[in-house]
Amino acid sequence: MVRHGGGRTARAVIAAAVGLCLVALCREAHAQVPAMRGHWVQAPAPLTPESARADADALAPLAKLSRIGGHYWFLAQLTVSQSGRYVIDFRNSSTIGRFRHVVFDSEGRVVSDQRGGIESTEPNPFFLRHGREVELGAGGYRVITELISPFLLAEPEPTIATLADYRQAIKAGNALVLSCLGIFLGLGAYYAALAATRRRAADALYAVFVLGNLLYNGSALLVFPDLFGMHWFYLVSTPILVSNIAYVLFVMKLLDIEPASHPRLARTGLAVVALLSLFVLAAAARPRWSLELDRAGVALFASYGMVCAVVRTRQGSSSARLYLVAIAALFVIGGIAISLTKIDASYFFVEHLGLVAVAAEAILLALVLAHQIAVADSERSMALDRADHHARIARLDALTGLSNRYALERDLVELPNQGSLTFIDWTASSATTTNSGTRAATSCCAGSPGT
Repeated sequence: MVRHGGGRTARAVIAAAVGLCLVALCREAHAQVPAMRGHWVQAPAPLTPESARADADALAPLAKLSRIGGHYWFLAQLTVSQSGRYVIDFRNSSTIGRFRHVVFDSEGRVVSDQRGGIESTEPNPFFLRHGREVELGAGGYRVITELISPFLLAEPEPTIATLADYRQAIKAGNALVLSCLGIFLGLGAYYAALAATRRRAADALYAVFVLGNLLYNGSALLVFPDLFGMHWFYLVSTPILVSNIAYVLFVMKLLDIEPASHPRLARTGLAVVALLSLFVLAAAARPRWSLELDRAGVALFASYGMVCAVVRTRQGSSSARLYLVAIAALFVIGGIAISLTKIDASYFFVEHLGLVAVAAEAILLALVLAHQIAVADSERSMALDRADHHARIARLDALTGLSNRYALERDLVELPNQGSLTFIDWTASSATTTNSGTRAATSCCAGSPGT
């Protein structure tokens, strides 16, 4: 029953995860985007209205941005056909250290100059978003966006929408963020409680993995900056360096991978842990490379988990079979998330895709835990039944079915202080046995008072 129910639930979770992504993507189609075309250039200096007027036209376009970040300008021409309130935000990614949007009208006057970013203490007017509102009349504009970031998860690209469309378009993504972080928070607390009560290393290690992803996603998707004023940018990358190590050790504990029973898998797991530990040291020496090391670490632990799941499933492990579904979801969706630099949606980010991958894996992994608990309860119940059966056998005489000397000694131990014990020596028993057989004698004994 556990197996069939787990399979149905697994399919339902995957379908729900994909459905959430599709809902968020479909909501993008309703956003009316004014024409805004531009390109990235290497920033020659800090952005000011004067430097923008003097330097922007002579800068060569960049084919792509470096994933270890840097200082860039985005130069764009904007055409607005209808006066109104608009919102300038980024597409593809929300992992941005600092930014600044400066909007010039057709005569070169500054219409809007606004700042923000994870490292910035400027309040975000829209929850969980970098969006900045601006009033624009019909006409042509020049927009220059300055980007300063220690690293990038994907390539951010400034985009614009009407205020009404923007408010509607961001709802699905924000709901997805809050739902998945709620899952992380609940499951993290649950695994931590299990680790404290059951004293199992696997539960503690998975709690560390969930905590790392909670910190990463909460920072990258602006929950911690908006709600708690936490603006340390490396909270996006540092927790994942630790959670990657915890996950490999968790897989080894979950699937009972020990040097004695599975030497190759155990040696490989320890080698991966050693390599991920070197990633931590490398990130401490070169912080701007920390997110790239995270990306490589995710690929390593997901690949190791997939290999272990396949091998242990072929060996007949029921837990591995359920875990294979969980790691497959993470492997596919997470693999897409760590390889993308752009996503064809204005307000659904690469971070959202990674969030869905880990949330789906965490929910599916709960099925593995439920299966293990069900198996443990079944084994415990069977052990108690066997112990009770053996105890009954030990207290009865095999020939007559009556209580034996061991039962007598146990009853004497439990005899109350005011209790008494009466012995009856029935000499007729021998004659009855001789004349009528053992069964008749036993029947007489069972019916005699005091026996």
